Amino acid sequence: MASKEDKFAGYIRHTIKNCMDAMTTSPVEAHNRVLKHGPDSIHPNYHLNTTVSKIMNSSITRLRLRKDRAMIENGKNNLASNSPTRQFLIKKGQGLVDRNYDRHDFYKSVQLTPTKWISWYFDEVQKEKDRHPLFLQIPMFLRVRVVELTYHNENNFVSCSCGRREREGVPCSHFFNIATNAKVPTSEIVDIGMVDVRYLKMYNSHYGDKGPLGKLMYRAQNECFQHKKYGSLCDE
Repeated sequence: MASKEDKFAGYIRHTIKNCMDAMTTSPVEAHNRVLKHGPDSIHPNYHLNTTVSKIMNSSITRLRLRKDRAMIENGKNNLASNSPTRQFLIKKGQGLVDRNYDRHDFYKSVQLTPTKWISWYFDEVQKEKDRHPLFLQIPMFLRVRVVELTYHNENNFVSCSCGRREREGVPCSHFFNIATNAKVPTSEIVDIGMVDVRYLKMYNSHYGDKGPLGKLMYRAQNECFQHKKYGSLCDE
């Protein structure tokens, strides 16, 4: 348990980039399963040259299939969303943005200073009558999140203490609640610069290419890593 504390403890995963609140090592287990039971499965009795060849063929095949799916999605239009980012983001990224936006009405917010707000949603705590008697003595904390506007490198960033921007790669519901209360037009609340680069259609279809687009994706990824601790890039 101590050695895997970073996998189970929420307070440690709070600001881990791209963790998506993961509590397991499922990607590793999935990879092992493909190697042992996939189309190019390997066996301990195979010679080393045969094993390496099968592993390489399996990896190349999966990468090619992923590339093909990304190219197909690059040409699709997302008609399930009204967001201005729908033509630039893959379905997963746009779905996360829409989910957080749909939840923004549940939250309350107050502006403390010109660059700082607090946001909360106390009703999400499980009611006492719905809790199992065994857990009635365990405290349930009411969380108040702090949303702050900062300036760095000639850019404005919005960060939230909930850490969802770092863990999920998209703006959180607290930000959407504050932006909506500030009467920001819906078409200007979210921009592709506020979303992690891995959700871009172009990133999924052209990352690793030998050419201008491939180099542009490397540059975008590098900037995303440099700005990860500052929050969502905000033009306004």
